[in-house]
Amino acid sequence: MVELIKALQKCEKLRSITVNDNWLKAGATIELLKLVETSKNLQVLNVSDCNMGQENVIKLAATLKSGLTHFMCNYNECENRSPAALVLT
Repeated sequence: MVELIKALQKCEKLRSITVNDNWLKAGATIELLKLVETSKNLQVLNVSDCNMGQENVIKLAATLKSGLTHFMCNYNECENRSPAALVLT
């Protein structure tokens, strides 16, 4: 998964990332954070059921751009609060 995400970092016009139902270990999560930060055209991000954990969901949500229209990250072991609420607190 790490190599796949690294390869996507070269795609300048990337609009959608869907990696749901794939467990992202530490290395893949770090690369995904880099990818999201550098994807200027990103509109859709689906990381549902990736076993990212609350800390990584917060980091990911904090990197999101205003052009994002859909952010799905359910089933990632967060404490009964939405990712947006976690970032805004």
